[in-house]
Amino acid sequence: MIRRPPRSTQSRSSAASDVYKRQDMVVLVDAGGDPDKDSINNTDSDDDSTSDEDIVGNCDIYFQGTLLPSSPPENEFQTIVPISFSAFPRDPCISPSTGRIIWVTKEGIPTGKGTQDDPVNTINRALDLASNGDAIVIRKGTYYEGKEEEYRSLLIAKPDLILSGYPGEEVVVEPSREGITYGVAISANNIAIRNLTLRNFLYSISIEEPRLQNIVLAGVKINPPHAEWSEGVVVYPEGGENGMLLRGVEISGVGLGVSCNVGPCTNWRLEWVTIRGIPGMGESGADAFAIESGDNILLYKVEASFASGDGIDCKGTNIAIFDSYVHEVDRNAIKLWHNGDIVNCLTWGSGADAAIVFDGGGNYRILNSVVSFHNYENDLPGYTMTVAYDTQEGGNITVDNSLFVYNNGGIYICENFTVQMHNNLFYAIKDGLVLEFGQNRYYLDDGASPLLGTGNMVNVDPLLTDPHNGDMSFSQGPACNGGYNSHPMPPHDMHGNQRIQGNAVDLGPVEYCD
Repeated sequence: MIRRPPRSTQSRSSAASDVYKRQDMVVLVDAGGDPDKDSINNTDSDDDSTSDEDIVGNCDIYFQGTLLPSSPPENEFQTIVPISFSAFPRDPCISPSTGRIIWVTKEGIPTGKGTQDDPVNTINRALDLASNGDAIVIRKGTYYEGKEEEYRSLLIAKPDLILSGYPGEEVVVEPSREGITYGVAISANNIAIRNLTLRNFLYSISIEEPRLQNIVLAGVKINPPHAEWSEGVVVYPEGGENGMLLRGVEISGVGLGVSCNVGPCTNWRLEWVTIRGIPGMGESGADAFAIESGDNILLYKVEASFASGDGIDCKGTNIAIFDSYVHEVDRNAIKLWHNGDIVNCLTWGSGADAAIVFDGGGNYRILNSVVSFHNYENDLPGYTMTVAYDTQEGGNITVDNSLFVYNNGGIYICENFTVQMHNNLFYAIKDGLVLEFGQNRYYLDDGASPLLGTGNMVNVDPLLTDPHNGDMSFSQGPACNGGYNSHPMPPHDMHGNQRIQGNAVDLGPVEYCD
């Protein structure tokens, strides 16, 4: 894990994100909504007339230009690990507890009172005027923020504040001068940052004090400069943070995406989040999403790509990952350490020792997922998935309705685990190994009968549409209605379709067949 970097400005390099160009994958993280109706571009106008009453209670969040739907209900997450949904923070929307809104516009003045009729012209001035429980609403435009002798553009040190761009308008914050390398630094509880773009900061959002509570980032975009190293959202102090919600967050071109560096970090929920790293850096700690220690973590519709380290690396306990997509990362796609659930997920293109790593003892499951193209093109040795390879601890592992295809190796499971495997498909494994369990090794030529479960298909072509270019869909073949009606099972697939469509569940994250 990467510790806090020096505050001095780092030298810039060429566009590192362009080093590793490949054809774009079929993005399976769908924000929903009607783009013709709900596009952010259609809501932006030259009419700035509004009032406090008009904006209070507004919860609109835009993600990839589209209005996000509401968060799914708890019953959408049928998980085997104990997730406490009531412990996650909620988006306060634009609902200041004091009822007071401070307005910021490009046409405001430094001496303004912050009212709608007399706005201020900088976010820093609004933060100076704000009291605990207020909301700051910023109208469209680019704001160059920073104070003298300060390396942080914005410091939020008062609790219970809401900092929000006006819904549907593009609000951008950039450093006002050289030497400002940090974007938003948070050192107070109950902070919400909404509908804001942070541009050209090496360290965009930092949690500065230990054991802060209830931080919400919603509709936030992070676009750092082209640099040797940059970070998206990081909790730095030992002692961690309790309660983090990332909703509709887009992070691109960073060395480290979202990280709890020391921890413990507890009660984190990420939904509709994309993190695009910088490949080829040779830095194993350059993960897209990482937690050094923590508990009660939920990831829903998260896309992690092009990281030099791991896609998702959670050293905590009780972690559930739903409807997520990890592709083209240099090391592990998903690495969980104690009690983890992977449901309706897809990995495509990963490196290092395995695509999926369940490191310690505990209760694990991988359900209706695809694990593909792990070390397939570079012919490096290794497994596709490992369970307690290093620790040799005991536990339970369930593998149901998943496709392990176009990989360089098979699955390793520690013999101290109890194993259930139902209706999985194994195909195009270069070294021929399907499963290693204790002293037993099963190969493609052995067929499905030795595997530890029923209904598994070995060396059977799933008839995928265009797997080498990332399209893992199908319209016929053994994956159609080929699954095991495992329980607990979510009521919908990765795309929100009703699950089940036919007489049995399809293999993989999406229901393609009636």
